[in-house]
Amino acid sequence: MAVLIAPAPGDQLAAVFDALQRWYDDPVFRGCAILNAAAQHHVDAVRTITAATWTATLNS
Repeated sequence: MAVLIAPAPGDQLAAVFDALQRWYDDPVFRGCAILNAAAQHHVDAVRTITAATWTATLNS
């Protein structure tokens, strides 16, 4: 894959989101491994803490 460097800071930021979108669109993408592992943890407290932390992060 060729790497292009955008000259303007705004274009560089947009390029990050473009790269993330290509990653998310990949059929083998399964999300964040750490969040997935915590969400599937067998201890309810771990799932509760993960959910609360993720919600707080999204709302900040």
